[in-house]
Amino acid sequence: MQASGADVREVSLLPTILAAAIAIRKRFEGEPKQVMAACFGRYRWLKLCVVVDEDVDALDVGDVWWAIATRSRLGDGVMHLTGVAGFPRDPHGLHTAKLGIDATIPLGQWAEYERKRPPGHGRVRLDDFLDS
Repeated sequence: MQASGADVREVSLLPTILAAAIAIRKRFEGEPKQVMAACFGRYRWLKLCVVVDEDVDALDVGDVWWAIATRSRLGDGVMHLTGVAGFPRDPHGLHTAKLGIDATIPLGQWAEYERKRPPGHGRVRLDDFLDS
């Protein structure tokens, strides 16, 4: 990921090595696509690359899906590549497709995308309600 020049905070290969989640500190629009291109260029076996903001836990699949659902702009934040080299043992063949998703907040719009939490989030402990 250093080839992309991005300020990478965390990298996860999710539950399978065919997918990656990369948390960055975004400095300019278009940077997530540069990260995806660098990722696909370096690791040809990848089929999916999701780039998220640094406040998203790239190691938590649920958090990554949350970012996709709430922050991605599927009209212009998706990179779809076809006919590119893939995983040699992929049953779909040596040439396959890849999908990159920019699940980052547009610069300057943090307030509009602030993560909402229910009242008491993080303060409720299950042990307080169970008999010991």
